[in-house]
Amino acid sequence: MNPYSPPGAQSYPYPPAVAYQDGRTPGVSDPAIDILRQTRPWAMMFSVLCFLGSGFMLLVSAVVILTGSSFGAASKSSYPSAIGLIYLPFASLYIYPGLKLWAYAGAIGRLVVSRSSADLESALLQQKSFWKYSGIAAIAVVIFYFFGMLTMLAVWQFLAPTKH
Repeated sequence: MNPYSPPGAQSYPYPPAVAYQDGRTPGVSDPAIDILRQTRPWAMMFSVLCFLGSGFMLLVSAVVILTGSSFGAASKSSYPSAIGLIYLPFASLYIYPGLKLWAYAGAIGRLVVSRSSADLESALLQQKSFWKYSGIAAIAVVIFYFFGMLTMLAVWQFLAPTKH
């Protein structure tokens, strides 16, 4: 509590918990709704970018598979087509965060209208799911890079000419 504030003034950003006489608690504060309202377009933009990124990766996968199969038929190898299959799981990795960001933006839209704490909790749940997925994905990428570097070092050592 700010000792210099006038009596009865609310201390922003933590207003006192007040209950109405019938036991209800007030809805979400105007500053909180305004801050979330300002993040909604950005969440929607990144959601759309996730969907577009996934779509482009699926397109690249299809192109590589189709062109790889035509080159593979000429060279009697299926290796070029297999490279296109690698893009498929990576394309699917962008769909879940896109869905979570879209749901987050939708929950913010409902919150702006209803001002209910249930809609705030829904928005925060979607945001938590997005960040949890992002954290797990970041850890997986770091581990993938670490083992990839170890593999490259092992291959380099194996293929390096030995000096006698």
